[in-house]
Amino acid sequence: RRSLPKLVAPATYARLTHYLEGVGLPPTIFDRLAPWQAGIAVFALELDRLGYDPEWGVDNYYFRRARKYGKRTIGLETVDEHLNLLKGMSLPDSDAYLQAMVEDAETLRQTLRDLVRAWKGGECERVSAIINASMHARPELRERLLTARNRRWIPAIEALQTGDVPAMVIVGAGHLVGPDSVIELLEKDGRIVHQQ
Repeated sequence: RRSLPKLVAPATYARLTHYLEGVGLPPTIFDRLAPWQAGIAVFALELDRLGYDPEWGVDNYYFRRARKYGKRTIGLETVDEHLNLLKGMSLPDSDAYLQAMVEDAETLRQTLRDLVRAWKGGECERVSAIINASMHARPELRERLLTARNRRWIPAIEALQTGDVPAMVIVGAGHLVGPDSVIELLEKDGRIVHQQ
């Protein structure tokens, strides 16, 4: 297996090592990871440094409540499907993904503050701009990680809408805003969507 410095561009690796040194970690700590794994690790590291615990994320919160009240849960995709999206990236896309994760990590504290403020204020265009900032220069990543998945999810979401049991759908905020978002795709199919 090739090491990370051989799988990404020198500039990408330099930015990663600069970030790692800045947070007090050895610059080679992720060298045995694939670029997509290093990207996830950087982002998780930064969330942890900021005090965020994935155990208390929105999806986990509602999953625990569903279990507590005996509600059935289903996924729009499996864990394997999600991992295969990342594993199956080309080397250029993997490099772009790692670049985006390092860029996002470097400004994450302010980004999360701005995102929460915009979300609470119902400012969808601002939420879209914040979430998609690192994706604007990387449309192939946006297509793979957001848009294509949104399109695959629409039939399942519409089936839930027409079912006889009330349903709640929980997706990341990036899937709810911007072009070809879940909201936009539902509206194109003639569904009425209200923002509350």
